[in-house]
Amino acid sequence: MAITDTGGGANGQSVAVSGTVSPAQTPYQSWGSGYGLSGTSAEAGADPDGDGWSNAQEYAFGLNPTNSGGSLASLTQTTNQVKITFLQRDTGGITYAVKAAATLAGGFTNNITPQLSADTNGVPAGYKKYEATLSTTNGRGFLKVEATVP
Repeated sequence: MAITDTGGGANGQSVAVSGTVSPAQTPYQSWGSGYGLSGTSAEAGADPDGDGWSNAQEYAFGLNPTNSGGSLASLTQTTNQVKITFLQRDTGGITYAVKAAATLAGGFTNNITPQLSADTNGVPAGYKKYEATLSTTNGRGFLKVEATVP
């Protein structure tokens, strides 16, 4: 970058200015650095706490990547329904999809729209709790939630 004084205060001489510009962190990078992750431990596919969940999964579902406690979602079942409850990040461009199946052999082909949960206990900043319910009056049903992290 060069700056030229055209007003004559520096006798019309050019002045060279140098510096380093660091790009802004993505929401994922900011989340990871907030937990002290760096290098390969900060990669989306890494699992620094060894709990079987990648950093991307822990980011999407509000878990701590340095603590192996917690789960991505919880399932509850009553006589006529099964419900999945999960945290969803407010920002970061993550796409969430709740899918249902009558049997595991047929695959998860039905989409279910989750509802914002009235229960806000334990929800970390930047997340909201959602839940989706599937009727099981025909015997059984299965739910899963998928998250796509950019």
